Amino acid sequence: MQLDILTALNAEREARRAAVVITNVETGRQRLVKAADVAKDPLRPVLAEHLRTSKSGMEQTAEGRVFLTVHVPAP
Repeated sequence: MQLDILTALNAEREARRAAVVITNVETGRQRLVKAADVAKDPLRPVLAEHLRTSKSGMEQTAEGRVFLTVHVPAP
């Protein structure tokens, strides 16, 4: 994981906010989507569902095959 993504993810986790790391399995490219930014993301429906269920998983999207790593604060 790139240092800038890890730093941003750790900041979200420390603030007890949900986030999703999206990894394109074909290219290895990663990006972080904060819960507050899901509504603006092109993968909005998929991200919203994974955040709702708090489950990571593989999805076929317009960006290609991606793995969504969901990070949500503990209850």
